[in-house]
Amino acid sequence: MKKILEYNPSTVTSYPHTAVIMSLLESRKPLLPRLLTHYIQLAYYRAERLDFNICWDITEFIKNYPLVEYNKIHRGIIHKLGISPEKFITSSIDLGYYVYLLVDHFNIKLSSENYKQKHLYHDLLIFGYDSERKVFYIGEFFNENPYSVFEVSFEEILGSFEHPFFDWFEGVHLIKLKDDIFDEVNYNTFFIKNQLYDYVHSIHTYNVSMHDMNRRNVYAAEFVYGISIYDVMITMMNNAGTNDGYLDIRAFYIIYEHKLILLKLVQDLYLIGKLKRANHYYILLSELKQEILAFRNLAVKYNVAKKPLTLDRLIAKCPEIKEREYELFVELERDILDHSQAEVVHNQSKIKAGDINIESVQGEYALVQDRYGGYIGVLKKHSEMQFIFFGTDLRIVLRETSTDQDFEIYIDNKLQPKRIEADQGVTEICFEELERGYHLFRICTHYDELKFQYCEVKVRKDAKNIGTSAALSGTDLVTQGEWKESYGRCGYYIPGSTEKMPPYLVRQGMIVRDADMVVLSYCYSDDRALAPVQSNNRLGSYLLHTEKFEIELFITGNEARKVSFYFVDYEKFGRRFTIGVCDAENGSILTECHFNEYETETGIYVSLYLKGHIKVKFVKNSGPDVTLSGVFFD
Repeated sequence: MKKILEYNPSTVTSYPHTAVIMSLLESRKPLLPRLLTHYIQLAYYRAERLDFNICWDITEFIKNYPLVEYNKIHRGIIHKLGISPEKFITSSIDLGYYVYLLVDHFNIKLSSENYKQKHLYHDLLIFGYDSERKVFYIGEFFNENPYSVFEVSFEEILGSFEHPFFDWFEGVHLIKLKDDIFDEVNYNTFFIKNQLYDYVHSIHTYNVSMHDMNRRNVYAAEFVYGISIYDVMITMMNNAGTNDGYLDIRAFYIIYEHKLILLKLVQDLYLIGKLKRANHYYILLSELKQEILAFRNLAVKYNVAKKPLTLDRLIAKCPEIKEREYELFVELERDILDHSQAEVVHNQSKIKAGDINIESVQGEYALVQDRYGGYIGVLKKHSEMQFIFFGTDLRIVLRETSTDQDFEIYIDNKLQPKRIEADQGVTEICFEELERGYHLFRICTHYDELKFQYCEVKVRKDAKNIGTSAALSGTDLVTQGEWKESYGRCGYYIPGSTEKMPPYLVRQGMIVRDADMVVLSYCYSDDRALAPVQSNNRLGSYLLHTEKFEIELFITGNEARKVSFYFVDYEKFGRRFTIGVCDAENGSILTECHFNEYETETGIYVSLYLKGHIKVKFVKNSGPDVTLSGVFFD
């Protein structure tokens, strides 16, 4: 028999406890905001390690995470009941539980030489097994490799299962993501701003368990927070130089992954309209991330060669990074908004390489400074980037790109013939006489990279105007949760689920403003709940606000598109509401619909034909709030 639970290794993997919870949530990415909101503050315990502040008490951190079902079984109970470790682990996995425990790595062949010289214990996650091949599937670090997926034999794990001399894990932990959540899953901007403030002022952020708090009160002088961690790192490096010792490389990985999380935060806050100057922060954080990556790699180099000059460079770099972070995070904290109002970048007359970062990129895209202080965006081979623009004429400027470059350009998903002009390392591609309105630009590379500098957008007043329009197509009280046959052929957005944006819209063309996401259950036994995209269970969820919220759409091209909104009052709270569609440019109302409690309790689809720059407003008429359970694109 073979059983493997869903497991996708995360990019945040400095420690197993962080890698475990992040990797589980990779299968439910819409839930990540509830976790990442707490990953801004860092804490350094001088006697042990640097870590994210929330994670310091490892087992309490996972136990208290509200989206996780958590159980702990003492090893002695398992032995007392006469259950073999093999049976206990495989039965737990059969029931959907991930098994997280401490094992003796002395018995595991993949372990590094250090672990094979004496009995050392380390935590790992078991998420599957194959009883015919007698192997477990685990997540762990092995032999200096990054945290990843490995196969380890039954014999090795079971030989390592015996009660350790000091089981600081206090037993075997069984973890499962909850199906019945009934909770909000949002970025708490008030809390994010507080954490950024605490970080730059090196103040303890009190978002830890009671158990952890007690320890920090006892050892308060040994804990350092925020940007003051760089002072502790300088002390660590000076000690390493004096004693010819190794640097604790984990600290360098933590500060790098800290920047990865902040980049994700900036992207997500942009998409809910709660960050001003999002591109500005994306560029600065991307540069900081690259600087810290070089800083981390230099630390690895020192541990290999032990050259004093390398250590001196590392020590000199700490104050520079500290000052840069202070300036950036003070600025970022100021520009995070409590209510959605951030501007979008689609109507710029000049779209520069730095503006693309916040847009959709598939594959690899990196910013490189040119000699004039500007930026060039390097789109690697087998990658694509896209952005929305408003205009009629488009001039794309590439650098160091030959006329026979292997790439394709699409406008509104139609392949375009390229009119190329090349001169002294600069290549220009022009497109003219488009209709006046919003368009989607997409460029794809194949076997070579492409260097994008900027594009200029012009608007000819005499051009035919695409315009903005909205018309009611109809309503549907019959389909309820069985949407797949009737809706969403081009794309869908279901709160709490995997999303798929249509090719005429793409992700940056839909901004949700002032709505909270509430997941009721991933296993909702109600025909009104939406059928799953991938799993076998129905999902009940909402976008929700106590009074009103809106969705802003940039529908590109000159064709009106069918967009359907699904409303359902799962709890039968008597929700009544109004949906109003207006021209986002001038605020004029294009159409308006009112719905009563019978329609919302039954589950109703409202279909509209939309074109151009649209705002759809959802306003409560009665009941506790106004909700939306799905958006479907055809």
